[in-house]
Parts: sequence; C-alpha cells; structure tokens
Amino acid sequence: MSIISEDFKITKDHGRWTERNGVWMMATYHPSALLRDPSRRPEAFLDLKSLEKKIWELCPETYN
Repeated sequence: MSIISEDFKITKDHGRWTERNGVWMMATYHPSALLRDPSRRPEAFLDLKSLEKKIWELCPETYN
C-alpha cells in the first residue's frame, strides 16, 4: 500500500499499473485471499493476463 499510494485499496485498485522511477508495479490479490473468497478469482485472472501483456510490451524477447 505504501509503495503504490497512501489511499490504495486492493478491492478497488488491483490490476492498475503504476510506474515509479522506471519500475512498473501492479497489485493483485494474495493467493490465500482467493482461497477464502473464490468469487475474486476472475478478477485475479484478469490481473495476471494484464501482467502477461505488460511482459510482452516491455520484454518481447522473453517468449522467443
């Protein structure tokens, strides 16, 4: 929370990319939170797809 922003809320702000000093960051749900609340799994899946897209964008040679 303190890394991304002071008023960060995981349920509202997960999956949003933030860049600070050349480092890209995105928060997502902790795996144990997904075990306790399976209804959040589709949101977490979209966050991971966003991560995949960012990797392709920043490091296209990664998957060659």
